[in-house]
Amino acid sequence: ERRQELDSELEQIDFRNRKRVENANQIKLAVHSFLAMENLTGGIGGRVSEIAKELNTVIEKNLEDEEAIDSKSRFAKFFIGGNSEIGERLKNRVEGTQHKIQELKQLRDNCECDEEVKAFMQEQISNLESEMSRLEKISNYEISKKGIFGWLRK
Repeated sequence: ERRQELDSELEQIDFRNRKRVENANQIKLAVHSFLAMENLTGGIGGRVSEIAKELNTVIEKNLEDEEAIDSKSRFAKFFIGGNSEIGERLKNRVEGTQHKIQELKQLRDNCECDEEVKAFMQEQISNLESEMSRLEKISNYEISKKGIFGWLRK
């Protein structure tokens, strides 16, 4: 049901922003799944739910930063370079999320739940890892891209 809601919202997004929102929707689905698993994961359910809520906050901040990066013209990027401030913010959030992913893996391993639930958790963890890898590349690019006149800013 949540996937259908997100897909219908996605249809209303313009083409330029669609991929970014599509990527965020994968994480929103993972968060929603973790929240729904609370009662299926035994004693770890509360912590899984807490992590999911924390990730939900991070998603919105990442979307805002990606939008700011995408709104900068190619012309400006060529001459001025990337936005290292946004790149650093993204990088810090990615690192924080990677710590949360490690905790989710430990919780999954210690879960006294069905193998089916563990497999579903792993699928959502993999989705998180893919998105963090993508965001890490974006942040590294923004930090490293100096542009023709980028040296003047420093």
